[in-house]
Amino acid sequence: MKRASLGFEFRDAVAPLAAPLVLTLFATGFVAAIDDNVVTRIGVNMLINLVLVVGLYLFVGNSGVLSFGHISFMAIGAYTSAIVSIPAPMKHFLLPHLPGFLERAQMGPIAAALLAAGVAAIAGLALSIPLMRLAGLLAAIATLAVLEITQVVASNWDAVTRGTGGMFAVPTDSSLLGCFAWAAIAIVLTFVYQSSASGLRLRASRESDTAAAAVGINITRDRVIAFTLSAAIVGVGGSLYAHFLGAFSPANFYFDPTFLTLAMLIVGGIGSLLGAVVGTIAVTIISEGFLRIEQSTGWSGLREVALAVVMLVILALRPRGLTGGREFPSLGLDDLRHLSRLRQRIATERGGLKDEPHPDNEVHAHTAEKPI
Repeated sequence: MKRASLGFEFRDAVAPLAAPLVLTLFATGFVAAIDDNVVTRIGVNMLINLVLVVGLYLFVGNSGVLSFGHISFMAIGAYTSAIVSIPAPMKHFLLPHLPGFLERAQMGPIAAALLAAGVAAIAGLALSIPLMRLAGLLAAIATLAVLEITQVVASNWDAVTRGTGGMFAVPTDSSLLGCFAWAAIAIVLTFVYQSSASGLRLRASRESDTAAAAVGINITRDRVIAFTLSAAIVGVGGSLYAHFLGAFSPANFYFDPTFLTLAMLIVGGIGSLLGAVVGTIAVTIISEGFLRIEQSTGWSGLREVALAVVMLVILALRPRGLTGGREFPSLGLDDLRHLSRLRQRIATERGGLKDEPHPDNEVHAHTAEKPI
């Protein structure tokens, strides 16, 4: 019995990780099976968005603090990865004023993504020290200010970002399999964090920061940790995005992706890792469906309006998102015993033994007859 109990405990602990991984694998396999260039591009874009949304969830979902500024780290990751991966001759032409070590740097997609994660994490750590002392609406407005600052810097720092002229000649090597691997890594890292002591403390502060502070939890410290890790994952998403498009400008990192990633997280369920995955897949399907209608009818802006209406309907019917803000439900020993009794009772009734007393009923009746 002890071994069985340990087995169930292990399964119950792993189920919340297995569910989003299996769902992501299934979606990726479905796209790969279709074997169509257009569908493959949609699938790659979906997986990139999944990395971004999972990174956003790591902070927002665990802390309960809304952030409008995470696309800033996507921009940092995209520009960092582009600078170190553009071929040197083209880089000399595009960015002649780069420092020598950056002008000579030449990295592959994996190394560029890791560097993008590191730079984004450093930026996230630096920003989190003042930002994470705020809470609620003040923190959300402060992160929106970060997004605006990033947009201004990216649009005017010509020596590094080429400003509004845009960055191009980035190798387009974001494949379906590669993006799935990064998405799986992001899911595992996020699950490990939310299961850690820091993640559990942060989730406690999400429920009640006053009660968490009263029992000695350093809320600011745990928010800084989550914000930094979240920035690193979103930075990887920015690197994948840069290598997916091959050319981009500061306009790619403003309100549109901010709204889209938040919509995906809210629709799926802001309080669970499974919700981040479900929301990304669901919004991608809805968005692409309405895009086809928009293209066939010529009604410009239909996709954005339809997506906003769908989000409002889902929030009205399920305020906590499609998953209810919960991870995949896992069955424990008590549930299995209850199911076993239920099956036995159904089998007895089907066998025409409805009038025979059930052992559980005898126990309850015997217990009820005893004086209190």
